[in-house]
Amino acid sequence: MSEKETGTEMIKKIKRRMSENAPKYVDVKPDYDAIDMWESYTESLAYEYAQATDEGLDVAGLEPLFKAAAELPKGELKEKLGDLIFEAVTNAQTRPDYPYVEPSDLESIKELLRPYTYAKKDGVSSEKRVAGAWTGRFCGCMLGLTVECIALHELTAFLKETGNWPLHRY
Repeated sequence: MSEKETGTEMIKKIKRRMSENAPKYVDVKPDYDAIDMWESYTESLAYEYAQATDEGLDVAGLEPLFKAAAELPKGELKEKLGDLIFEAVTNAQTRPDYPYVEPSDLESIKELLRPYTYAKKDGVSSEKRVAGAWTGRFCGCMLGLTVECIALHELTAFLKETGNWPLHRY
């Protein structure tokens, strides 16, 4: 770059050079056979259908599609069909005969709230018991996150290497 170039001209040159050297767009496809079962919507289609039905969604007409997709071998076709089923379930309406009111938006949920008095049991209020339960759940989830998806033999080797086997501290 010469000293007479303005800042704008320098920036244009740099941008042009960057765009010339930038990698070109490549259509990337996942390796469908390598997708782990917990990352695949199609691995639990039977449960998804049952859950959608239990939640009152009008998905009865999709049952044959759920069954057919569940029987397909693992691969691209199954995953693409799973994406379509997911979209259909996401957009499904609640059945008219569903006996429960389960709103999803905050304002509708707030409208259903009614005052509640917490009872005491053994001198401890239900409010404190619920707060304790949620605190325990939160701690369990956060502490468990650090070892999630680690195979037992890998975790055992790590704990032995760090002098924490058998486990005596977290």
